Amino acid sequence: MWVVRRPCGERFLGIAGRLRSFLAGVDREAAGRRVLIVAHGSVVALLRHVLEHDDGTDVRDIAGYGEVRNTAISTWERRDGRLHLVEFNAVPHL
Repeated sequence: MWVVRRPCGERFLGIAGRLRSFLAGVDREAAGRRVLIVAHGSVVALLRHVLEHDDGTDVRDIAGYGEVRNTAISTWERRDGRLHLVEFNAVPHL
């Protein structure tokens, strides 16, 4: 699944690579500031995967995160030079 291209889509491996590149740009351009990222659920789950397991771990691990709900908020906080998950898929605002 990690390297298989979905019909009319992109491989998760390719999306993960673009997310890593995006995060490097955010790190460079917004160092020390808060950043809001708005994305669809599958990208949010893959973002979590990249931040927590950026070592080639099989993307099937994201299934354990559950479905990302509409309007859910996920929050990471920078500590010790890394982003750490604070909350994932939270919907108390609904």
